[in-house]
Parts: sequence; structure tokens; C-alpha cells
Amino acid sequence: MERRVTLRDIAKRTGYHYSTVSLALRGDLRIRGGTRETILRVAKELGYRPDPMLGKLAAYRRGLKHPVSAASMAYLVNWSSRELWGKEHSETRFLEGAKRRANELGYHLEEVWANEPKLTGRRLSEILSTRNYDGLVVARTPSGRGHLGLDWSQFSAVKIGHSLVYPRLHCVENNQYQIMQLAIRTLRRKGYRRVGLAMRALSDETVNHGWKAGYLVETDRPGFERIPMLITKNWNAATFKKWFQRYNPQVVVSVHLKILNWLRELGVRVPDDVGYVDLDCNDRSGARAGVYQRYEQVGAAAVNALNGLIMHSERGIPETPQLILLEGMWVDGATLKDKVRSPARKRSSRFVNKK
Repeated sequence: MERRVTLRDIAKRTGYHYSTVSLALRGDLRIRGGTRETILRVAKELGYRPDPMLGKLAAYRRGLKHPVSAASMAYLVNWSSRELWGKEHSETRFLEGAKRRANELGYHLEEVWANEPKLTGRRLSEILSTRNYDGLVVARTPSGRGHLGLDWSQFSAVKIGHSLVYPRLHCVENNQYQIMQLAIRTLRRKGYRRVGLAMRALSDETVNHGWKAGYLVETDRPGFERIPMLITKNWNAATFKKWFQRYNPQVVVSVHLKILNWLRELGVRVPDDVGYVDLDCNDRSGARAGVYQRYEQVGAAAVNALNGLIMHSERGIPETPQLILLEGMWVDGATLKDKVRSPARKRSSRFVNKK
């Protein structure tokens, strides 16, 4: 096995004391810019990699932490119902990926429910502090405008998704703009030109309007026939059917599988008459065409980011929050044709609103 590069190796090469090297590598502001840059450059040249376990031991010795339990990361869930949360395949897969990565890094990640009856932010802060968690992964909230009041100065924290608007923490998220971009560009290659976007307003708000933005940009190209989006709070079968009959899209892009039933009720065959693209395919079986969002990797990336904060003893609400975006992958499926002809101006009368 190759010998590990140590702080003393970097100190010997640079001429600085190993304690100065340690402070520079941890981003300590007492180390001036020129010194820090030299140390970082030499560390990179030598192939230095920090050892997380040694970092934790050093933290103990500096007296920055009390002895911790085996459960050193908390996965904070702020939903009103465990049953509803468990039905969201994305949420359970975020957690699955986070747990797997935490275990690989030597942590045990534990679920903590933030929405228990009569549990205030102050009391929750006390509980988290008493259990000596190294850091918090904050799960998405069911609302697009979520708030969570804690004594954040005690914790390193990373959130998943944009639904938690306060506080502004470091964030790991699926790149919903890229996911829409991938969907529209794939449809273009397959010959689709009348592309309709239909979903609840809350769904787009939860992803910081990434789907709407991607749709507007990608359909603003030669050859596309722009169709008004159906992004509405009044999300029901009647609203969708009225929109569909008026604008006659070749393909509907959405995250709501109810649309497939509503199309059948209209006598529309999928994909023979109209295609359907699922922006949130929960598997790669090919049952539906759309985008697979790699939720497990998002959970793992959140733990990676949190581990970095813990190693550098960075706690509290960051002055400059960072955003990590993970791209999705296209999945061909039974709800979309491989190739279509240029769209006709009119369709069969059974799809057209004659009023």
C-alpha cells in the first residue's frame, strides 16, 4: 500500500509548521491568502487526502465536540404525516441513497421527525443538540414555501430541494431545468412539435419553476407550435380536458399519471393518438417514456456535502449558499412513439371542442 501523505509532509515541503498547514487546509481565516495558496498547491501536488476519522479525532482533542453517539447524522423530515411521506417514491429514495452513502463514510444516519405534535423549533433544537448529531440533512417539504425554525448555529446542515425557502442552506437538487430540456429535445428528435405542459401549480413551484423555465426556453425554437401551458391551482379532470380539447397537443408532458386516465376518458389512445412524457419516471422499466431522476444519487450527494461541512466545522446558515444539481437520464417507454410525422393542423372531431 502507498504511504499516506500527511500534514508533516506538506510542512516539510513548504517550510511552514504543520499546525499552520492544518489551519490552512481547514480554511482558517488567520492564515493569509499567499500562505494558504502555497499550502493548498503543495497539498494538491503531493496528492494529499484528508482522513475523516482523523479529522473527527482532532475535533475531539480541540474540545470542539462532546463525545458523539453512533447516530451522528440526522435526516430531518418536516411532513405532517408519515403515511403521506412514505407514499412519495422520491422521498424514500432520497433517504435510501443518503443512508447508503452515510454508511460508506462511517456515519449512521437516523430519521428525525420535525412535525410531531407540540414540537417547537426550540425544543427540536434541544433534542438534536442533546443527541449530538454531527449534521443535518433536511428533506424536502410538501409545500413549495416551507420554513423551519431551529438554532442553526449549532449544526452543519444541507437541504434537499428548493421547497424549504427558509433558511437558505446549501442545497442539493435534481436539475429540473435540464430534465425539461432533455425531454423537449428528445421529443424534437422524434418529430413532435405541438408539446403541451400540464401540471399543478404547486408541482412547478416546488422545483423553483425549473420545469416552466425549461419548457419556455426549449419550445421557443423554429418548428415548434407554442401551446399555452396548463399550470394551475385548479387541477382536476375538467380543467385538463378543456385545455386538451382546445389546444390538441401531440404530446403531453407532466408528472401526474392521472392524465393517462383522463385521456382514456376522452377516447384518446396513448401513444397512437397522443404521446405522454413523465418527467418523474420512478423506474427504467419502459412502462412510461420520460426522465429518470436518480433520487438515490441526490441523497448521496447531500451526505457528501454535509460531510464536507462537518470536517471543516462549518455550522449555521451560510453566507453564500451553494447549489449542487444532478442531471436526469432519458428513458424510452410505451407512452411515446419512436417517430411521428409533422403535426396536422386539425384532428379527429372527437378531440376537438366544437363550442
